[in-house]
Amino acid sequence: MIKAVIIDDEINAQSLLEATLNRYFPNKFNIMEKCNSVDTGVLAIKKHEPELVFLDIQMPEKNGFELFTYFDVIKFEVIFTTAYNQFAIKAIKRSALDYLLKPINHLELSEAVKKFEKKNEGSFA
Repeated sequence: MIKAVIIDDEINAQSLLEATLNRYFPNKFNIMEKCNSVDTGVLAIKKHEPELVFLDIQMPEKNGFELFTYFDVIKFEVIFTTAYNQFAIKAIKRSALDYLLKPINHLELSEAVKKFEKKNEGSFA
């Protein structure tokens, strides 16, 4: 199973993403924690060491890009999940695996998951 963390300040968005993952990818993801801020997300990543992080950008206090400043080495893939398309270039420069606009389309999510699996072939059975 793919260990994942969801970081989004909107509880409904967290729940919808988790439900979509469970519906379209049964038994593929283990959502280790759902966080509503960069600070709680950093703690969850350090605690659970996920392979994949679903990261919102626009959040109160700190934006999703600030998460990267807390890690010397990024040992996880990031799929940005946001309602704003203007951050796509910045996300690409941060080596994002993918950039999904809310509301998240399950077909686009499926493509992002395929990218993750291809990049990490052999790591997850």
